[in-house]
Amino acid sequence: MQNDPERIRRALLIAAQIVARDGEAFLPVFVRLEQEVALQEERNAALKRALALVADETAGEDQRAIRSNAIRRPSSAPPSP
Repeated sequence: MQNDPERIRRALLIAAQIVARDGEAFLPVFVRLEQEVALQEERNAALKRALALVADETAGEDQRAIRSNAIRRPSSAPPSP
């Protein structure tokens, strides 16, 4: 089950309120929710990096294909439209 980031953030706020009101007994819950938020942020950042890498590589492949086609065309060939 994937956790909804907004739901976890709301739970983190509630846990903080409980800790502020009732003391350290609920601190482990607060810490665990903080860890979940950090983990989701790390996953989102990693996903963005992965997608950016693929996009960069794909753009590079397009450029190489254009150069490769230009190199293969004989000099006697008419210019392409």
